[in-house]
Amino acid sequence: MQDQTEQLIELAGETLGYAREYIDNRIDYVKLDVSERSSIMASYAITIVICAFLMMIAMAMGLVALGLFLGSLFGNYALGFLAVMGICFLIMLIVFILRKPLIMSPILSLLINKMYK
Repeated sequence: MQDQTEQLIELAGETLGYAREYIDNRIDYVKLDVSERSSIMASYAITIVICAFLMMIAMAMGLVALGLFLGSLFGNYALGFLAVMGICFLIMLIVFILRKPLIMSPILSLLINKMYK
């Protein structure tokens, strides 16, 4: 009887050891998975920030060129830049009104897809 009890205790100890090892492995897996997803999200964020910065520089140069061009057409550079400002204000208003379908929904979909892919 005592022999069976010792075997049972030994088996319970082995099972407990396997359970601890499984839990440790599972925790390590979750840590690796979270770090991988975080790295991917950070790389996307950095790429988007860099592209947005370069796009803003290109747009600024393009808007200055458009202002100079319209100024030469109007015969007054101030009117050219005023027209460019009006165009920018109009675009800003349209983007603000349509921000949910144009900006928020696609960005949320992209983030959710990248996080749970």
